Amino acid sequence: SRRLKARPRSGTNQVVRCRCGEEMTLDGWRQRLLGTERLLTADEMVRVMHSDLGVRRTPVALRVWARRGLIRNHGYDPRGHALYSRIEVFVMLAQRNA
Repeated sequence: SRRLKARPRSGTNQVVRCRCGEEMTLDGWRQRLLGTERLLTADEMVRVMHSDLGVRRTPVALRVWARRGLIRNHGYDPRGHALYSRIEVFVMLAQRNA
């Protein structure tokens, strides 16, 4: 895995250089690593967490995290299922494992 270095509290437009020499803004790195934002149901989120991170959790776990305030519910789909931000969930997981 490659490491990126940026100063704490730096702006998202700051250019960051990877050890491989590639440079991109923090927003660019975030989009490259996480993809474009799309809100997902709990069922969709657990599939993405497993395929992208190898993390196995249940949809119930996501609902518990939302109830505890660790992640936010970003509305509901037409079927009434809560929607969650993949980026927010991935960041929360990274902070818990740091």
